[in-house]
Amino acid sequence: MSKKLKNIFAVLCTLMVAALAILPASAAENELKINSTATAKVGDTVKYSIYMADADKKVLGITMSVFYDNEYLKLDPESIKYEKFDGAVQNPDLDGYFKFNWTQVNDEQDFSKKAMLVSAEFKVVKGGKTDLSYFITDLYGNVDKFEELKTYTLTCDIAVNDKVVSKDEVPIVNDTISKEKKMQGGHINYIDGMGEENTPNKNDHQAVIVEKKYYVEDMTQVQDVTNVVSGDSSQEKGFSSVTIIIIVGIFIVGLATAAVIIVMRNDKRKNNNNTDSN
Repeated sequence: MSKKLKNIFAVLCTLMVAALAILPASAAENELKINSTATAKVGDTVKYSIYMADADKKVLGITMSVFYDNEYLKLDPESIKYEKFDGAVQNPDLDGYFKFNWTQVNDEQDFSKKAMLVSAEFKVVKGGKTDLSYFITDLYGNVDKFEELKTYTLTCDIAVNDKVVSKDEVPIVNDTISKEKKMQGGHINYIDGMGEENTPNKNDHQAVIVEKKYYVEDMTQVQDVTNVVSGDSSQEKGFSSVTIIIIVGIFIVGLATAAVIIVMRNDKRKNNNNTDSN
């Protein structure tokens, strides 16, 4: 082999080795690790589903949020689905999460056997590492007492391009955005995905509790529970203007009545005096 061919062969080998070294790095940049249990690539569709089972009461109301990092995942609002919550009110336009609530006192839903709470699809826009998580603000049953559910089991699945790659995992409870937004309600979330009364981990049943806020029905305005709800505070701390007008009116009528009685008595006395003189 001539010296020239040897040089060309050496250059080609060098380029091949460099290309092989670059490929793994490129593949890593194109992959997204989700919840440490699933892997997807940029452009893939990821479906996240949360299920509940073992509920000892039928569900008649729920307020729940699902969190994602929009640096890595783009939510498809049309993909949000509920297996049993027909007519659920949702807000998919929040930054890094969507929220929904549902209440039907005449249409309680049975989750004693595994059924889907909510599912949503996302488009992978960047490689790296991220989590999909949740936070339940309220979850109640028993139409007579509106009691929070304390016996249940939550699980989650992750599918990539319609293929399930992570199944029956414990869903992650979000303690960052939920804390920032003060999402705590009557329901207590536990990191093992189980209720207070049916967990086998009695000695290691860690609760995620954050500050509470008061949520207006349309889920677009939020106030601290320590704040006074907007309105005329004089109605709480004193008499309202209507009450004052009524009191003043009664007082004036009373004075007028007293004056009429006094005048009538004076006239009667004058008439009696005149009669006696005659």
